Amino acid sequence: MVFLGFTVQKLQEREEQISLLTEKLYQATEELNANTKALEECQAKVQRSESGEETERLLRAFEKKVRKRDAQIEQLNVGLQASEREAEEKARELVEVLTRLNRYEAGEYGLPQAVMEIKELKTQVRLRNTQIESLTQVSKESWRFMKRILRKRN
Repeated sequence: MVFLGFTVQKLQEREEQISLLTEKLYQATEELNANTKALEECQAKVQRSESGEETERLLRAFEKKVRKRDAQIEQLNVGLQASEREAEEKARELVEVLTRLNRYEAGEYGLPQAVMEIKELKTQVRLRNTQIESLTQVSKESWRFMKRILRKRN
């Protein structure tokens, strides 16, 4: 039940993050549109103006801003896509947990299955303990044998 709450909380956090990134993307797009409009106005001034150096400087400055905003928008898009993928994964996990919870509540999976699982795990633990004891015994015998050989050499 704690895992369910944790998963729901994480899903809500991801949804908030997606919402925030979407808002940032919208703002960056608005700013890009404003910069594009300013650039177009600047180009119109260039066509009417005689001073080429000043207009070139303005154009370069606006182009730099546009490139910077394009990069920001791309970065926001990447972050938004990653957040959406994570939210989808968390949603799948939530569905899986809810399905398991429903099975518990419906009695499809409950105490008898859990007891059987515990018995299987205990059997595995006993088997591993036996293997560990066997390996420990072999190790001790090998150590004794090695000590005898070293004594004979000395």
